[in-house]
Amino acid sequence: MRLIFLNSRLSDKSGADRWLLDIVASLQGKAETLMLFSRQDADMPTDELRRIGPARRLKGLDTGGIGRRVTRGCLEKLEDAIRNFGPDVIHSNDVVDPAVLDLIAVTGKAVVTVQDHRFFCPGPGKALPSGRICNRIFGPGCGECLADASYLHAMLDLTLKRLEAAKKAAAVITLSEYMAKELVRVGVDKARILVIPPIVKLPWGLGFQDDLPSGSYHLLACRLVRHKGVRVALEAASLLATGTRLVVAGDGPLQKEVKEAASFAGSGVRFLGWLEHGEFWKILHGALSLWMPSTWIEPFGIVGLEAGFAGVPVLAPLRGGVSDWLLPGKTGLEIGPGDAVDLAAKADYLESNPAERLAMGLAAQTWLQERFDPFGTLARLMTLYQGFGPGF
Repeated sequence: MRLIFLNSRLSDKSGADRWLLDIVASLQGKAETLMLFSRQDADMPTDELRRIGPARRLKGLDTGGIGRRVTRGCLEKLEDAIRNFGPDVIHSNDVVDPAVLDLIAVTGKAVVTVQDHRFFCPGPGKALPSGRICNRIFGPGCGECLADASYLHAMLDLTLKRLEAAKKAAAVITLSEYMAKELVRVGVDKARILVIPPIVKLPWGLGFQDDLPSGSYHLLACRLVRHKGVRVALEAASLLATGTRLVVAGDGPLQKEVKEAASFAGSGVRFLGWLEHGEFWKILHGALSLWMPSTWIEPFGIVGLEAGFAGVPVLAPLRGGVSDWLLPGKTGLEIGPGDAVDLAAKADYLESNPAERLAMGLAAQTWLQERFDPFGTLARLMTLYQGFGPGF
């Protein structure tokens, strides 16, 4: 079997990127694969490049927003790659330009992964400015969260084109039951939707950093952007009654703000920057809790699943894809969206109740390893692929 994968960038920093890397790596030796990407992180780990097999740059695949649409030249090069490689499956992971999705859909071999809300929400991830969930079904009446009329019109048009392109695909993959339900609401055929959650890649030989002893800190690990609740976490860190530190791992537009917060004596914040996979797991394993104070509606929240596998309770709003894996009071605690006071109080509670915290962590490990068994996840995906070609 031959498979082409399309991704906007070659990276291991986002949950969507790691999801694809794990899928492609699992196929090596079983199928012929080719990954096409638009750009590559300068610090992409060499071992990640080795394990995914052939990969080729196709400039322009990372377009798709207003004013940045894919060029005819990019489409022609994509057509050439498909013709020369002769794939049985063309799997688009996070490419959202309607022209690219239309091109692969007409082959009858297209599998499209819908990673986020951009196929059915023109605004900021199904969250209203007030923080409430938007329950409106996508349509002309959307847009109370967008003030600029011309921008709203352009986003409605672009979102509709993305949705219509996805509907033409032979199969649509989502990472959570929440996302699957949202797609059904906007008219995607339920029979063509498959939920494939992330595959958690566990490292070997875990240890702890000497200067970060186990159980001495809470952890925020994410892309440092506003909708991940970074500012909520920084405020909550200043409210912790015990004075325990918040360790922040990640990078992004708010990195400077986090660094400045960490520079103040007594801020309770330590910034580590982006961590490689093994280092991240060392830090995660030693945390009292993982914070996920997202202000948007998380499509899944892969880092929360990783925390559960590590036996670390998660503090997060119970909405969106988080509902697939967080059991409040059993594997973690629910917090109010955007509520720094509640986040700090719940973190203090977990630190003050070590027996309950340990029980939550153990329950998370047991339940999540059963529910998100990587072998079962891969088997469902392989069955989907086999429906297109000669099998493995």
